[in-house]
Amino acid sequence: MGSRAWLWGLVPPLLAGAGLRGFRLREQILIGDELHAVNAAVARPVGEIVTQWTYHGADYCVPLAALYRLLLDAGVQLSELGFRAPVLAASLLLVVAVPLALRPRLGRRACLVLAWLLALSPMLVLYGRMVRSYAPAVLLAFAAVVTFDRWWRDRSRGAAAAYAALAAGAVYFHLGAAPLVGAPILYAVLETLVDRRGAPAAERARALLPLAVPLAGLTVLLAALLLPARQSLVELAGLHGDGALPDPATWLDVARLQLGTSAFSLVAVAVGVAARGAWILYRRDARFGLYLLTLAAVHTGWLLLFAPHLFQHLLVVNRYFLLLLPFLLALLALGLASPWTSRPSRVARIAQDAGVAALLAALFATGPLVGDKFRTSPFTHAPTSLTFTAAEDRVDADAPPGFYRELATAATGGEVVLEYPWMNVASHAFDAYQRVHRRPLRVGSLNRLHEDPRLGLRNTLPAHPEDFLESGARYVVVHTDLKAEEARVRTRKFLFAERLIELDELWRVLRAGGARMSVRLEEAWGPPVYVDDAIRVWDLERVRRDAGHATVAPWN
Repeated sequence: MGSRAWLWGLVPPLLAGAGLRGFRLREQILIGDELHAVNAAVARPVGEIVTQWTYHGADYCVPLAALYRLLLDAGVQLSELGFRAPVLAASLLLVVAVPLALRPRLGRRACLVLAWLLALSPMLVLYGRMVRSYAPAVLLAFAAVVTFDRWWRDRSRGAAAAYAALAAGAVYFHLGAAPLVGAPILYAVLETLVDRRGAPAAERARALLPLAVPLAGLTVLLAALLLPARQSLVELAGLHGDGALPDPATWLDVARLQLGTSAFSLVAVAVGVAARGAWILYRRDARFGLYLLTLAAVHTGWLLLFAPHLFQHLLVVNRYFLLLLPFLLALLALGLASPWTSRPSRVARIAQDAGVAALLAALFATGPLVGDKFRTSPFTHAPTSLTFTAAEDRVDADAPPGFYRELATAATGGEVVLEYPWMNVASHAFDAYQRVHRRPLRVGSLNRLHEDPRLGLRNTLPAHPEDFLESGARYVVVHTDLKAEEARVRTRKFLFAERLIELDELWRVLRAGGARMSVRLEEAWGPPVYVDDAIRVWDLERVRRDAGHATVAPWN
């Protein structure tokens, strides 16, 4: 395969990756940890963002929040897509950058398979569409360790500078990248000492001197980025060091999430193929194989030794291992693409290609990207969607208010349902109900930050009746006791039961907000069209018609 043909071969996986990452993205509600960076960008000036690592105790990703704030200050009105655009760009760049960087090590055939694995990986797809630090951190960390390998081979100053910049950037996006991007220096030290075992101490010291260049560059850059926020970082370290180790079942689920399949049998096959790829790489380039092994060992060892906050929970441990996922997929691709026989015939090559395609299809078909929730839900970035091997938010058949059950049996017209009140963590009932009525969803937020005129959010609306009318929604549903509704939700989200008890102030605010809005809407629009002990519903199309408003398109 010629070089130009090989490059064109990257286009189909890139298009597939773009299609998956963009699928129904416009309809996704900003939820969970996504709002950390959004809220910080609205609430804080750039100078405060870069000196504070947390917002109300949550790590909001300083570089993303600072970028958003700069754009807002420049007059750019950011929508959900605007907030997600930088992460989406990093995720798509990963699909082509990893195969291009590894082509000299793996070969063209394996790197084409790798491009497809990266494009279709559920974890890289889902975290590549969210307002979170993971996609940029994965891209930067990968680029850093590959660049260091290049520097270690040719000792060019440009590669040393690039490594320092990329490694510092990865840590700036996510502190958890520090062990991975620091591991290349440890590898270089160990390799040097092993190669010169028995040599005089002075000679070994001289051999280590070149490492001072990338190490010094990395140290200076990290100091420049992190020292302004040192007080906040000390507090963050104190909050995030009390985790425990996952149990064996959780580790098995991590393997399923990383490989993108709910089938244990496919996990076993993929792990076996990846082990074959590791052996082939070691035989072909032992130095690079040991380099990757060192990276994985240091990153994993650090996690096991320090057990970050909530590390025992599936969602958390899985996120930390995203940084190693491109390397795991690279070994899987090499194991798949390398000839299965010593002298493959044309028939054998065709059979191997069919086998590779079958495994890729099987992994994709047993993952979340073909599931109903990915196709229909506005909450595909919620924790219960990301941990797709666990049960999703759901309620018993008779638990949803009758309005939702009636809506489920009505003719599908794409009517938008607007849920109120909403404050981020209180979304499990909305998620479970949407699985019943299957209509597009928007939410009315009690968070005053979301009323900022610089925001152009489409799916999260300010708590004003006029905004409800202009939203394009058909129904607005006002909830009067969300805590009681949330308590009926069956979910596997970690700490859910504890939050129901601990967040008493949140539930009080939501109850008060629902009661006030019910009074406002009844005074303005008359009685609701549906009432029970949990919700009150107004038909906005009827309100618009009675008030003489023009009909608003459902997806304006």
